[in-house]
Amino acid sequence: MHLLTFKILFLQLPYLICEGIGEPWVEAVHRSWYNDDKKLCFWPPRIKDSSKLRGFVENGYKPDSDWIGYPAKIRKAYETYEKATAKMKRAIKNSEDLLDTTDT
Repeated sequence: MHLLTFKILFLQLPYLICEGIGEPWVEAVHRSWYNDDKKLCFWPPRIKDSSKLRGFVENGYKPDSDWIGYPAKIRKAYETYEKATAKMKRAIKNSEDLLDTTDT
Protein backbone atom coordinates (compact mmCIF):
# COMPACT_ATOMS: atom_id res chain seq x y z
CA MET A 1 0.00 0.00 0.00
CA HIS A 2 1.29 3.44 -0.90
CA LEU A 3 2.28 5.60 2.09
CA LEU A 4 -0.07 8.45 1.12
CA THR A 5 -3.00 6.04 0.76
CA PHE A 6 -2.16 4.56 4.15
CA LYS A 7 -2.09 8.01 5.78
CA ILE A 8 -5.44 8.96 4.23
CA LEU A 9 -7.01 5.74 5.53
CA PHE A 10 -5.50 6.39 8.97
CA LEU A 11 -6.95 9.90 9.09
CA GLN A 12 -10.43 8.58 8.28
CA LEU A 13 -10.59 6.20 11.25
CA PRO A 14 -12.60 7.98 13.97
CA TYR A 15 -11.42 6.27 17.17
CA LEU A 16 -7.93 6.54 18.62
CA ILE A 17 -5.94 4.96 21.37
CA CYS A 18 -3.95 7.78 22.91
CA GLU A 19 -1.10 7.36 25.36
CA GLY A 20 0.03 10.03 27.79
CA ILE A 21 3.43 11.63 27.31
CA GLY A 22 5.14 11.93 30.68
CA GLU A 23 2.05 10.48 32.40
CA PRO A 24 1.12 6.78 32.56
CA TRP A 25 -2.31 6.60 30.91
CA VAL A 26 -3.91 5.02 27.84
CA GLU A 27 -7.42 5.83 26.65
CA ALA A 28 -9.75 5.26 23.69
CA VAL A 29 -11.10 8.59 22.43
CA HIS A 30 -12.80 10.12 19.41
CA ARG A 31 -10.42 11.63 16.87
CA SER A 32 -11.95 15.09 17.48
CA TRP A 33 -10.51 14.96 21.01
CA TYR A 34 -6.93 14.88 19.72
CA ASN A 35 -5.09 17.96 18.42
CA ASP A 36 -2.33 16.65 16.17
CA ASP A 37 -0.57 20.03 15.87
CA LYS A 38 -0.27 20.50 19.63
CA LYS A 39 -0.03 16.75 20.45
CA LEU A 40 -2.77 17.13 23.06
CA CYS A 41 -5.65 14.82 23.93
CA PHE A 42 -8.61 16.77 25.34
CA TRP A 43 -10.70 15.36 28.16
CA PRO A 44 -14.01 16.58 29.59
CA PRO A 45 -13.80 17.84 33.17
CA ARG A 46 -15.97 16.53 35.98
CA ILE A 47 -17.44 13.48 34.21
CA LYS A 48 -17.79 10.57 36.61
CA ASP A 49 -20.51 8.63 34.75
CA SER A 50 -18.82 6.11 32.44
CA SER A 51 -21.93 5.68 30.27
CA LYS A 52 -22.09 9.45 29.68
CA LEU A 53 -18.39 9.48 28.79
CA ARG A 54 -18.90 6.56 26.41
CA GLY A 55 -21.73 8.48 24.73
CA PHE A 56 -19.47 11.50 24.30
CA VAL A 57 -16.80 9.36 22.62
CA GLU A 58 -19.12 7.27 20.43
CA ASN A 59 -21.08 10.28 19.21
CA GLY A 60 -17.97 12.32 18.44
CA TYR A 61 -18.84 15.09 20.88
CA LYS A 62 -16.53 18.02 20.11
CA PRO A 63 -14.35 19.32 22.95
CA ASP A 64 -15.61 22.45 24.71
CA SER A 65 -13.38 25.35 25.73
CA ASP A 66 -13.25 24.10 29.35
CA TRP A 67 -11.83 20.69 28.38
CA ILE A 68 -8.30 20.00 29.58
CA GLY A 69 -5.56 19.10 27.09
CA TYR A 70 -3.04 16.45 28.11
CA PRO A 71 0.22 15.76 26.23
CA ALA A 72 -0.33 12.56 24.28
CA LYS A 73 0.57 10.53 21.24
CA ILE A 74 -1.61 8.37 19.05
CA ARG A 75 -0.85 4.69 19.42
CA LYS A 76 -3.41 3.36 16.95
CA ALA A 77 -6.65 4.21 15.11
CA TYR A 78 -9.78 2.10 14.68
CA GLU A 79 -13.03 2.17 12.76
CA THR A 80 -15.21 1.39 15.81
CA TYR A 81 -15.20 2.34 19.47
CA GLU A 82 -15.60 -1.32 20.41
CA LYS A 83 -12.36 -2.25 18.61
CA ALA A 84 -10.54 0.67 20.18
CA THR A 85 -11.61 -0.21 23.72
CA ALA A 86 -10.80 -3.90 23.24
CA LYS A 87 -7.31 -3.04 22.02
CA MET A 88 -6.89 -0.41 24.73
CA LYS A 89 -6.90 -3.15 27.36
CA ARG A 90 -4.07 -4.83 25.49
CA ALA A 91 -2.25 -1.51 25.20
CA ILE A 92 -2.35 -1.06 28.95
CA LYS A 93 -0.76 -4.48 29.44
CA ASN A 94 1.88 -4.14 26.75
CA SER A 95 2.33 -0.72 25.17
CA GLU A 96 5.35 -1.87 23.15
CA ASP A 97 3.10 -4.30 21.29
CA LEU A 98 1.18 -1.48 19.62
CA LEU A 99 2.57 0.41 16.67
CA ASP A 100 1.49 3.76 15.28
CA THR A 101 -0.55 2.06 12.55
CA THR A 102 -4.16 1.44 11.70
CA ASP A 103 -6.43 -1.52 12.11
CA THR A 104 -9.27 -1.90 9.65
